[in-house]
Amino acid sequence: MNDNQIIEDATLIERQLIYTEFAKAFSKALENKEIRDLIKDESIKMFNRDHDVLFQLVKDQTLSNGSKVIDFVSQYSELEDQRFKELIDEEVLLTIFVPSITSFSPDKWNTVNQIPVVAVRNERDMINNRALYAYDNKQNKIELSYFEQPDIPIVVIKTNERIGVANESASNEKKSQLERIQTNSNTLKSTKKGNLVYLSEGFAPQDNFISSDQDIIDNGTTKNTINRAVYNYTPQSGYRLVPINTGYSFNRQLKLTHGFINYDVNYHRDLIYYNLKNNLDSGFFDSNYSEYITGFYLNNANSFASIDALNKDWTDGFYDIYVTILFVDGTSVGSIRKGFSVSKSDLIKDGNLLYYNINPIEITSWDVQRYGSIWKILLEEYNPGAEKTVNQQVSSKFTTNFKADVGFNIGIFKIGGGGGGSSERTVTETYQYKTTITSFDLGESILNFYNPVLTTSPLQRQRLKDKFGEKNGGIRYLVFDAAANAGNIDFEYYDSITYIYGQNTGFSNVIIQPIWRYNMEQWSFKQLEEVDYIETLFGLKNY
Repeated sequence: MNDNQIIEDATLIERQLIYTEFAKAFSKALENKEIRDLIKDESIKMFNRDHDVLFQLVKDQTLSNGSKVIDFVSQYSELEDQRFKELIDEEVLLTIFVPSITSFSPDKWNTVNQIPVVAVRNERDMINNRALYAYDNKQNKIELSYFEQPDIPIVVIKTNERIGVANESASNEKKSQLERIQTNSNTLKSTKKGNLVYLSEGFAPQDNFISSDQDIIDNGTTKNTINRAVYNYTPQSGYRLVPINTGYSFNRQLKLTHGFINYDVNYHRDLIYYNLKNNLDSGFFDSNYSEYITGFYLNNANSFASIDALNKDWTDGFYDIYVTILFVDGTSVGSIRKGFSVSKSDLIKDGNLLYYNINPIEITSWDVQRYGSIWKILLEEYNPGAEKTVNQQVSSKFTTNFKADVGFNIGIFKIGGGGGGSSERTVTETYQYKTTITSFDLGESILNFYNPVLTTSPLQRQRLKDKFGEKNGGIRYLVFDAAANAGNIDFEYYDSITYIYGQNTGFSNVIIQPIWRYNMEQWSFKQLEEVDYIETLFGLKNY
C-alpha cells in the first residue's frame, strides 16, 4: 500500500465517522415535520437528476421558528455545536438521498406520520457484503442490507457523485475538467473548499446549461425533461432507427438533407464541418458545429440483466453513465469525460428495451486536422469506490490535405473530402485512464470522423428528391419534427433517412453526432418559413 492509498483510506474513514455523526443527529431532526417536508420537496426537484438533497444547498434555509436548518440539526449532535458545524462544512458533498423502493419513495412519502430512519452508505461495506447501518429517531442502531430493500421509510446519507468541487488544489486532470464545466454552468454554491459545480451537463437540469435547443413533442409544446420511447424493431447493421423526433437534430438534418438531395454527399462530417461536397474541393473549418452525446441504449436483454445484477444496491440511486472520449492531440492524449443520469425504467419497460434520448451534451468541435480522424469511446456505469488505473492505447490517423490561406490570413482549409488522396500517418499514444473498482465497464468503441452520421440508400435519396423538390426557388427542406405553432412550414416526418450511426461497444450504444451550436428558443418559426433565411442560417447560401 502506497502513501497515497494510506491517505485516501484515512480520509474515507474520517468521512464515514462524520457521516455517521450527522446521521444520528439528523434522525432526531426528522421528528420535525417541517424538516421532513423540506427534504421531501427538495428530493422531488431532482436537482442532479436523482432524488438527492445536497445538504450545503439547504443548511442555511430558515425554518418557521427562525433557526437555520444546520442549527436545528446540530442541537441533536453529541459533539460541541461549533465542532459539528465545522465538520459538516468540510464535507461539502454530504447528501441526503431519498430512495425509490417498493414501500417508500419521495412521491409516496407521507410526511404527516412517516419518520424515516437514516442510513449511512459505506462503499467498502457494500463491496464486502457487510451490513448497512441506520439510526431511528431514538438514535438506535439498526442493521439492514444493501441488497434487500427495507420495508420501512428510510433516507440515506452518502457522498454526491454528480457534483464536484472546483478549487486550486485539484489535480490538473480533474481541475481542467471542472474548469470546463464551470465555464458552461451556474455555480451551485461557493464554499471555502471551492465552487460546487455539476460534473457533467447530463447531471444538471436543462435550464442550468445552454442547450442547443429543447425537445419538441407531438402536441407542439416544449419540455425540459428527457424523452423516451420503446424500441422493438431490428435496425440496419451498425445503425439504430431513432424512434423519437427531437428538435435538436433538426438543424443538423437540414444541412445533411440538403446535401443528400443535391450532392449525394459521402462524408457527412466533411459537409458539416468544412462545407465540402462533390463539386466543392476545399473549405474552412466551421466551429459553429460541435459533437454532442444525444442518446443511449443497451443492446439486448442480456446487457440489461448484467448491469442490473451488478446494481442491486438500492442506496445508490439512478445509474451514472459516463462517456470518456480519448483522442490524440499533437503528441499526447486528450480526454473529455461526460456523464448523464438514467434510471432502470428509462432502459426497459414491459420487457422492451428503451432508447434513452438525452438533452445534448457537448463534447467539442471536431477539427480533424488537430485531433485526427479517430476517437476512442469508453463507456461505464460509474459507482463510487477505490480508484484503479487502466492503460489505454489510443490511435488516430492524420492526413496532409490541409493548406494555409496565406493570402487572406483566414486560416487552414481542407482540400477534398476524406483524405483527399493525400498521405496518411497513424499516431499511437498510451493513456492512463482512472476509474473505480466498483464501476461497471460498458465496453469501448471507435468513432471515425468519416463514419456516416445518417444513412440513406440511393433509392431513398431519389425518393427524397421526388418528394422534396424545388419550391419557391429553393429547396423544400425535410424536417423531422411536428410543431403546432410552425405556421405553414412543411414539418413532415419521413423515417427512411432517420437511421443514425451509433457507437456500439458490444454491450451498449451511445449516439454521438454533430449539432449546430444554436439555441432554438431564439428561432422565429415565421422566419423558418423562408427558404432564403434557412439557407443563410445554416451557411448554405453558396451551395
